[in-house]
Amino acid sequence: KVGDLYDENGKRGVVFEVSADGKHGKIVSLAEKRLEWANSDFDSWKERIDASSETDGAVNMVVVQRIPNWRVKYPAFAWCAELGEGWHLPAINELKTIYKAICVIGNRNLNVESYWYWSSTEDKEKGLEAGAKGVGMYDGSSDSDFKRNHNYVRAVSAF
Repeated sequence: KVGDLYDENGKRGVVFEVSADGKHGKIVSLAEKRLEWANSDFDSWKERIDASSETDGAVNMVVVQRIPNWRVKYPAFAWCAELGEGWHLPAINELKTIYKAICVIGNRNLNVESYWYWSSTEDKEKGLEAGAKGVGMYDGSSDSDFKRNHNYVRAVSAF
C-alpha cells in the first residue's frame, strides 16, 4: 500500500501509487541527488527535446535516451538510469502524486526534503526558454525552472 517500503528483485523504494487490485503500482527511490536537468556546459539546456508527457516519465526517458551523448547532456535523467532498469525521472503528474502521498502518509519512509524537485516534463506553455517543470515538496506547488539550474531528483519505477 502507499507508504510501504518495496524491496523486490533488486529494486528498493517507497510505494506512492497502487492499482485497485494492489498488485501493481509505482515506487520512488530512497536516494536523491541535486542535479541540473540539462548540463550547462553544453547547449543542451537551451534545446527543446519534446519531453512532453505530463503523466509518464518513462516516455520522456525514451525521448532523452535517443539523443546522442544523453548521459552527459542530461544529468538528472542519467542519474535515474544509473539506478537500474526501469527507473526514470518522474513526469510532472507522477511528482505531484508523490507529493499527495506524502500529505496522506507523512514523510514516513520517504524522507523527502522540503525542496524543489525536477520532473521530466518540459514546459512549452509558459514561454520560459529551456524550462522544465518541477514541484516544491514544501507546499505541492508546481512551476518551471531553467534546465541549467540545480534541483533535487528522485527516480520512479513501476512494479
